[in-house]
Amino acid sequence: MRVSMRFITILFFFLPLFFKTGAITYRWRFWPRIDMAFDTRRSVCTDDGSTILFPLPPDYDSNGNDINADEFFGLSPSVSKISLKVSDVKVKGCEFGAYLESDFTGVIDSTGTSTNTIGLLKMRYAFITAKWAKTKLIIGNALHPIYPEHCSPNTVNFNGGMPMASYARYPLIGGYRMWDKLTLGATLYSEFLFQSLGPIGFSRTYIRRGLMPGICLTAEWTPQDFIFGALFNWWRIEPANYTSPASDATKKYVTEAKVTSMIGSVWAGFKIGDLRINNQVLYGQNGPAFDSLGGYAVSCLNETTGACTYTNIKFASGWSDWEYTKHATLTPGFFIGLSKSLGSGSKPVYLDPTTHKPTFYGFDDDLDQVFRFAPRITTKFYDIFVGFEVDWSKAWFGAMDCCGKHPQTTAVSAIRFLLQTHAEF
Repeated sequence: MRVSMRFITILFFFLPLFFKTGAITYRWRFWPRIDMAFDTRRSVCTDDGSTILFPLPPDYDSNGNDINADEFFGLSPSVSKISLKVSDVKVKGCEFGAYLESDFTGVIDSTGTSTNTIGLLKMRYAFITAKWAKTKLIIGNALHPIYPEHCSPNTVNFNGGMPMASYARYPLIGGYRMWDKLTLGATLYSEFLFQSLGPIGFSRTYIRRGLMPGICLTAEWTPQDFIFGALFNWWRIEPANYTSPASDATKKYVTEAKVTSMIGSVWAGFKIGDLRINNQVLYGQNGPAFDSLGGYAVSCLNETTGACTYTNIKFASGWSDWEYTKHATLTPGFFIGLSKSLGSGSKPVYLDPTTHKPTFYGFDDDLDQVFRFAPRITTKFYDIFVGFEVDWSKAWFGAMDCCGKHPQTTAVSAIRFLLQTHAEF
């Protein structure tokens, strides 16, 4: 992040020396924020509790008591943010801009594998834009189109509707062409802070070994008070560059087995009087890099060399977010969503002969589906925002079979009572 901030700052301070740009506008913004939450059950979340995804499965002690049925309380300032926006840089027919944003959820180690937050600055956005009359170019670390910026959940919880609403910020190059109310886009991207899962955990090395950038194609139509969009996303990873047999880890064999995954999505947002409704449906494979369900698993295994092939685990998600906007000082709303794992399709999943467990790379091989209903009420006066949300989540867990499905499941529920306040300066 330090390099990105330095580069963009130097670029826009020195542009006036080379071009007739006029007055450049620099705008700093600050969002000091505090989240106070009470959870009725432990969940998959950041260690400070600012972002939760789904409740943890049962973990029984020697007396048959569920260890994860444990209440939690906490205060977190980690998602406080700071940003710098640079605009009004005009060169002939092109308008340049830049944007930097950071919060304080930085991790302990440089690999990003630790979930222990300690209040370090973490880069959220760092990108440059170039805009012409009907064309726009964006380069840098920015929001992936799978999370439609103008048709997204407005939850109080920082999870933004995940894992039903897929979300990721990637280093990318995106181009957009606009015709009146229609916008077509194409994005090439890699991975940085949001990463794929594999044998060494979350890592950006898998997509780098895949030798291809991810590709996302989008179309969005925005008539008055409506927004409709669709996308197709494709990417390829190589989970390992060598394998070893389980019987002898000292033996190594080169492998180039890759996993190619796809996700498709459609969304629609509209207003009916004072009622704003946003919706999205996603269907695809290997969703953890976008904070969704699914993943991939070993399909065929050579026990002599450890060589294997992989199969995608599919998922489907849908969510709807409603908000009554008549009174700006008091805005009620709710989020409802469901995400479900759909299995591997035509390819089987290899199950260990002893443990009957798959070699699976996703959030949890036992996770079948997650449901969430989260009513909220928010208010804003002057530059102070206050929101209260009751987040009820339910997750179903069961052993994965050779088809990547979960024929028998057990459900657990969790409720989060969240009070959040932040200021905008």
